[in-house]
Amino acid sequence: MILFIKQYLIALLISNETYILNSVTIVCRMSNIGNSGVALVTGSSTDIGYETCLALARNGFVTCATMRDNKKSGDLEKIARMENLQIKIFEMDVDEDKSVCSAVEQITMEFGKINILVNNAGYGLFGAFEDFSMLEIKNQFETNVFGVIRVIREVLPTMRQKKVELL
Repeated sequence: MILFIKQYLIALLISNETYILNSVTIVCRMSNIGNSGVALVTGSSTDIGYETCLALARNGFVTCATMRDNKKSGDLEKIARMENLQIKIFEMDVDEDKSVCSAVEQITMEFGKINILVNNAGYGLFGAFEDFSMLEIKNQFETNVFGVIRVIREVLPTMRQKKVELL
């Protein structure tokens, strides 16, 4: 059996530097830039994306939780209200250029910047490799690889516009 594991890419923009990290826990420890930091998290409706949104918001970040289907935001919004967290839900499908562009544009219009990008949207395929169709593999790559690239390409110009030094 071959397991495709979703990779998480976290690009943090902190104190005019960009960090590429592979652990969500590191994000949670960087609360010193909270209060003014704006975080965009993809794939926020469940699991790691959901928990990352809560961790960032609990550490003082304005957190923009994105997901394909806003109907799945109920629990996250409920916790945000109960704990008075700054979490706002935005619809974003990382497979669609227009959706990514629209969400990033809405976020930058509302908050003026994006300091942290957590590219979490994605999924795994489980089973024997030869049992997957080429379409299933292509669809997974569209989300897990090209979706990450699509979001980064849309967010980086906003980061650069704020005259942020990128490493």
